[in-house]
This record gives sequence, structure tokens and C-alpha cells, in this order.
Amino acid sequence: MDIKKLLTTTIILLLIACGAEYNNGFNASDKEYMQKFLTHIKKSGIGFQEDQDGMLRYNSKDENTVSDIHKLIKLKQSNKTSVQYDEPEAGRYFKSILDKNDIQYIEEIKDGNIWITWYPDNENQKKEIQMQVVQYMFDFKAGTK
Repeated sequence: MDIKKLLTTTIILLLIACGAEYNNGFNASDKEYMQKFLTHIKKSGIGFQEDQDGMLRYNSKDENTVSDIHKLIKLKQSNKTSVQYDEPEAGRYFKSILDKNDIQYIEEIKDGNIWITWYPDNENQKKEIQMQVVQYMFDFKAGTK
């Protein structure tokens, strides 16, 4: 075999090997979902790359982890909760709790009211955080906060 054929064969084998590393992929038209997916895949520590079309490619050996990420995002989306507080201080405190616990939220103004949409992990977390706000506002109005 001459050197040119050997080099060509080596390059082809390298390209195949590199391409096989990320042989599965995922993309969605829902940009919010993709952002959440990207955040979780980074936290998971599995290897991935994003191609020019926005496809996130990963190794097939990580399929179970990727599947778990999809399940987690869908579960959180099913727990979507929106709140609106009459007192601005309650809204500020609520957002501080979410920030402190690294819980993502969306703040929107609808009909002049500020709504905060968040995704609690479960019903207990939802109730616990809501009770913290109630207790804080009770103390705030009593002048102890």
C-alpha cells in the first residue's frame, strides 16, 4: 500500500471514530426546552457537542442519562406553578427564595400584575416555599423583619 492510500485510510478511520463518539442527537423547536436540556446535560457531565444546526449530539452509551434528563424536564414542566402577590415585598422575598435554592422562574406582567412562574420539584417543595413567604410577610407586617 502506498503512503497516499495509507494516509487516506487513516484519515477516514479517524473521522469515523470521531463521529461515532457522538452518534445520537437531540433538537427541539421549543427554545426554552432546549435551554433547559442544555443546562441539564452540562450538569450531568456527559460529553456532547452542538452542531451548526443546533443538534446536541451525545454518545449512545449515555442514552439512559439523556432519557432521565428528558423525564426531569417534563416532570418539572408538569409542576408548573404561577403566583401573583399583591404586596411587592412578598414577590421580592419569593424570588429571593427561588434564587437561593437555584430554582428557575419566569416573571411576567399580565394586566398590570406581576406573575412569577416556577417549577417546584414536588408538592412538598411548593407548599414549603409558599409557607416561608406567608411567615415572612406575617413577620414583615408585624415589624419583626
